[in-house]
Amino acid sequence: MDRCDDRGDEYVEPPPVLKPSQFKKEWEDGIGLILRKEFPSRAALQEVVDKGAFANSFGYVIKKSDKERYVLRYSKESCAWRIRPSNIRNTSIYSIRKYNKMHTCTRISKSSTRMRKRKGTPELVAALLHDTFPGQMETPVPKVIMELVQTKLGVKISYSTALRGKRQAICDLKGSAEDSYKDINCYLYMLKKVNEGIITYLKLDEEDKFQYLFIALGASIEGFQVMRKVIIVDVTHLKNGYGGVLVFALAQDPNRHHYIIAVGILDSENDASWGWFFEKLLTVVPDTPELVFMSDRNSSLIKGICNVYSAAHHGYCIWHLSQNVKGHASNVNRDVVAWRFMELSRVYTMAEFEREYRIFKLRYPSAANYLEDTLLPVLPLSVLLVLPVDYVINL
Repeated sequence: MDRCDDRGDEYVEPPPVLKPSQFKKEWEDGIGLILRKEFPSRAALQEVVDKGAFANSFGYVIKKSDKERYVLRYSKESCAWRIRPSNIRNTSIYSIRKYNKMHTCTRISKSSTRMRKRKGTPELVAALLHDTFPGQMETPVPKVIMELVQTKLGVKISYSTALRGKRQAICDLKGSAEDSYKDINCYLYMLKKVNEGIITYLKLDEEDKFQYLFIALGASIEGFQVMRKVIIVDVTHLKNGYGGVLVFALAQDPNRHHYIIAVGILDSENDASWGWFFEKLLTVVPDTPELVFMSDRNSSLIKGICNVYSAAHHGYCIWHLSQNVKGHASNVNRDVVAWRFMELSRVYTMAEFEREYRIFKLRYPSAANYLEDTLLPVLPLSVLLVLPVDYVINL
């Protein structure tokens, strides 16, 4: 006999159907704009809005854009968020005329697909760096900036975008190279107004574009008159979009500190540029037999000194030469080779030098061969003993 299950006769009420609420909690955009606030350009305004949109996880679209109006709204029509800046006539300035900072929609999650697809820009990175490191020229390396942008804005950026944003932030603080070159005549004029005895030269190329620059302060020229007549000449490469080299001629004061005599900017290290620099230096430092130049072994630099300063002496910098020597050593610790070579320059008797050099040659034959091939056509190696200074090989 079958038994009936009493539970089968029980009535089970179905779960209620939930309808989406017609009311949603409003939330601020976090941008912090106020009416009548002005921005120097449309791009500056958009940088501020972009940063707020990334930080607070919302997107926007440009509803209208012409010479006078620039209307931004949320990507969904149902949201009340709006920004309407207007252009001030005959200027590039934009002023906020209408602004509703409250969103009446649901905030997008930072992990959503739409948020992950957003792309950061160098301008956005620069704006974030200005907020995080206000007024600082030194900012983190691009890899750290990538992590910073992802943490604060929830956006992944590439290494190149981080690097360009870093450079843009520096450019915003100190100005662009283009603007600096445009103002160079004004800069030289003001230098002459406030520095008595200063000597400056500026040379343009055939297209009236910057080519060479020479500056020697009057105080530096006067001070060198009572110093030892040894001048070090060297360059450092400029790391900007235009390249070139920064040249300096310096001496050593009685406190063994660097004493800048003249500086210059050249397009590159070549015969023409070095010849021009030394011709201008000749107007500051006269050519005398007691004058000694120290430098590396750049062929154009050597030629420039020989052509302009025929009475002066010229020497190689021991440190630069030691770097060349260690580069020709093999199967040994190259730093040790450079140190042993520097020790040779501090030996002051012929017998001791010959003994130490024989040991050096037996231990480092390839480095010794480089020295002999490089220096013997010009002078004997024993000339290392001539000066009681461990910076110069006298020629």
